Amino acid sequence: MNKRPPLRRSAPVEAENDGVIEGRNAVTEALRAGVAIDKIFLMKGDTDPTLGHIASAAREKGIVVVDADRRKLDGMSRTHSHQGVIALAAVREYATVDDILNIARERGEAPSSWSATSSATHTIWGRSSAPPTPPVPTESSFQSAAPPA
Repeated sequence: MNKRPPLRRSAPVEAENDGVIEGRNAVTEALRAGVAIDKIFLMKGDTDPTLGHIASAAREKGIVVVDADRRKLDGMSRTHSHQGVIALAAVREYATVDDILNIARERGEAPSSWSATSSATHTIWGRSSAPPTPPVPTESSFQSAAPPA
C-alpha cells in the first residue's frame, strides 16, 4: 500500500489570483515569461546562486527587489514553501495615456468621445468593472446653467 500523502496544489484555490508567486522555479519562470511583477522579496542573508540570479534578472527588468527576513516571507506565504523568494505580480497591467490613445486610433474612435466605461478600458485594465466616471463639464454646460444677463 502507498502511504504517501496526496500531492498538494502549489497554492490554495482562493490564492491563485491574488498575484503572489512563491518559490524559486515559479518566480524564475514568471520573469522569463514576462509576467508583470511589482516587487520581489528575497530572504535576507541567503547566498544561494539561484536567488542571486533572480535578483539580477529582476533588477535588469526594473523590478523592485527587497530583502526580507524569514518571518516576513512566512507571513506572506500561501503555500508555506516559498524557498526564500516571493514575487508580487501586478494585479492589473498598467497602460500609459499614449497606449490608450493609440488603441482609440486603431479602433477609429475619437479620443474626445472616448469614456472610461468604453470596452477599450475593460480590455486594457482587466475584467474589473470600474464605476463610470462622471462627465466632464464643457463650456456649453456652464453657459446653459448661467443666469440670464
